[in-house]
Amino acid sequence: MILFEDDLIVVVNKPCRMLIHRTPLDYYETENLRKWLADEVGVKIDPVHRLDKPTSGAVIFAKSKEALVFIQEQFLNHTVSKKYIALVRGYTEPEGIVEKPLKAEDSEVLKEATTAYKTIQHVEVPIEVSRYPSSRYSIVEVMPKTGRYHQIRLHFAHLRHPIIGDRRHGDTKHNNMFLNDLGIEALYLHAACISFVHPNGNKMTIHAPFPSHWEKIQQHWKWNAGTGFVPEE
Repeated sequence: MILFEDDLIVVVNKPCRMLIHRTPLDYYETENLRKWLADEVGVKIDPVHRLDKPTSGAVIFAKSKEALVFIQEQFLNHTVSKKYIALVRGYTEPEGIVEKPLKAEDSEVLKEATTAYKTIQHVEVPIEVSRYPSSRYSIVEVMPKTGRYHQIRLHFAHLRHPIIGDRRHGDTKHNNMFLNDLGIEALYLHAACISFVHPNGNKMTIHAPFPSHWEKIQQHWKWNAGTGFVPEE
């Protein structure tokens, strides 16, 4: 799970359905990434940023307040480069930008939110969902320019290409097909790559391997892993 560690930071590959840290909304959850990592590395650590509970992928933790502030300033200044991979319903355009204001997690105030994407692959499978005899999906590379609450999930739902496995903002019929036909119940949104400047001044790029539910659909539908599952630099 640990992708990189030194005296100042730790970068981990967060599993699906694991909290970054304990929150009032998930008060009874006994496991979280912060607790696990603190026990693993033996020092106090703080998350630099967050991923939604069902989202997997790269997360940076800091071992000191100075390292925390140094990297958080990069997030505030939008100089951190993040690439996600998502599986969505329908055929997406070759590329696009979504600019739709969103509410903050704890506020009703709308804030600017921008998400860019590129289509990696289109797939049509002979499984009937709803009134069509086959189902169409897209694998997309997603580059969020801002970091609003559920931003990527909400923006693709706005495009009418909801992310597969999104129980809150997605398509129930397609989610149930993945569960009933393929035995998969997980969000297909993975933080696959993150680039930032280390507190020592060096630029770093970290890649996070895909979780097992991505491998299941790759094997089941024989998707091209060489182009569909490895984000480009």
